[in-house]
Amino acid sequence: MKKSVWIITFLLFTFGIFYFFKSEPKTASKTPLIEQNATLSTDYTKPFRLNLTDKNFIKMQKTKSGFSIENNATMTIFAFFASWCEACRVQNEILNSIAAKYTSNVQVIGVLINDDIDKNATYAFADNLKFPVAFGESNDYFAGALGGVAGIPFMVMFDNKGKIIENFSGLVPEEILSTEIERNF
Repeated sequence: MKKSVWIITFLLFTFGIFYFFKSEPKTASKTPLIEQNATLSTDYTKPFRLNLTDKNFIKMQKTKSGFSIENNATMTIFAFFASWCEACRVQNEILNSIAAKYTSNVQVIGVLINDDIDKNATYAFADNLKFPVAFGESNDYFAGALGGVAGIPFMVMFDNKGKIIENFSGLVPEEILSTEIERNF
């Protein structure tokens, strides 16, 4: 008797699961959740410019092989950070050292995200950064063109042709950055 109860329970459970996954949702309309012609992403191939705290700017555009970066005669490191991020402050001190050590070979650009414009300029000058900092809405566009920035600090290293050489998530020691720079000269 116990065996037949278990078999009946098993069959009811199995048919219940099958029915649950097979049945259509009971909604008033049959509107699809995503329109077939809907655009799901932004076109990141449009040219943009990063406004810098030193009153300059950099024109950029995403290409098939990387990015076209104006004045990219040298290797460029873009460091994404925010003023409220303590790890970013430590990373910026390391980048100050890199910028001073490789002045003729490497251009370091800070890219502030999740901050407003007034805080950006104040933070850049207050921390005595030895490299310019990009601020404004273009920073978010740049982050999107890279595929997103999941966490900060985040750095992307480009060669002089705009090809991504390496990217780094989290705090990166100066020795590792120097090794990557010298390996890619």
